[in-house]
Amino acid sequence: MKKVIKALALAAVLVSMPVMAFASYSGSNDDSGSSSSSNTSSGTTASVGSNGSVSLSSSDAKGTSIGVQTGVTTSTGETVTTNARGEAVIGDKAVAFATGVAATAGLPERAVASISAINSGANLAEATGNAAFAGYNALTGTHAIVVKSAATEQVVEEPVEVSLYVSNLMADLGSVSVAFYDNVTGQWMMIPITAMDLNSKTVSVKVPGNGTLSVIYKK
Repeated sequence: MKKVIKALALAAVLVSMPVMAFASYSGSNDDSGSSSSSNTSSGTTASVGSNGSVSLSSSDAKGTSIGVQTGVTTSTGETVTTNARGEAVIGDKAVAFATGVAATAGLPERAVASISAINSGANLAEATGNAAFAGYNALTGTHAIVVKSAATEQVVEEPVEVSLYVSNLMADLGSVSVAFYDNVTGQWMMIPITAMDLNSKTVSVKVPGNGTLSVIYKK
């Protein structure tokens, strides 16, 4: 547990460093009712429905990007907003992505190896050591999510519901879910999505806390 706390603290410090700036989006609507804008520093472009915008974005090894949708309401009635740091604020928690070295800071070697294997296109069941992923494919690369107290910016190990913009979400993917490495348990688990909107390319999921996720599918 001490190692986990140290890892989370290190990741939080690295996330807060200026070089780890997140992409903030404030798109304008087009004729289709969706909004889009680009972040020149990362080279990514986000397009979401008119009911929300992307607060922060993380690109991955597969060339896809994930963002947290803001301006929407969770299933429990919490409005997702953005703070001055560009993080998504959901209730009393702030959500950010750890990028670069911060994404795997403090993780055990086997976890880093699993993450590398997923990003290299390896079999998911073999990469994670979890037979539940048999037949699934990774739609996105991995993204390290950090959950913090919105008031203190301290890392907290609490569940949070997020609506994720997924750049390559399509209609013919079959069963869509999320593979999640839990930093506390040190295990990969499958998290079912609670909602999916193909128009805004978003999936909603409740993550148990800090960890690494990849959107997956099975036809």
